[in-house]
Amino acid sequence: MASSHTKAEQLVGICRRNRSIFFLIEKSSRLVRFHAMQSILLNVVLVVVWIVIMIVVSILVLILGQVSSALAGIVSLLSVLLYLVGGLVTLLVWVLCLVKAFQGQMYKLPVIGEYAEKFSAPK
Repeated sequence: MASSHTKAEQLVGICRRNRSIFFLIEKSSRLVRFHAMQSILLNVVLVVVWIVIMIVVSILVLILGQVSSALAGIVSLLSVLLYLVGGLVTLLVWVLCLVKAFQGQMYKLPVIGEYAEKFSAPK
């Protein structure tokens, strides 16, 4: 039978929307706090990157649309491809983190993992 911390660790991986709740209410399990904080940070980074890419692509399409509608169409198609690849990579990273959380491992993503460990440390 799994301990209550193991069940909480599994829930952090599954319940992406509730990760901030897990981070705020869980005081004793460093692993639960770590995975919740890493999930929060990962999603913040993904949203910021998505917004920046969206702004850059929009500006490129507007500028290239003045030069040639074919160029604007190519950039639009490339941006759709970029979003699809980014979504697939995001899904793979999410599944990897989910599997590691289920296994009870403290898997750190590059850069984000260090901050997650620092922010999830007990005070």
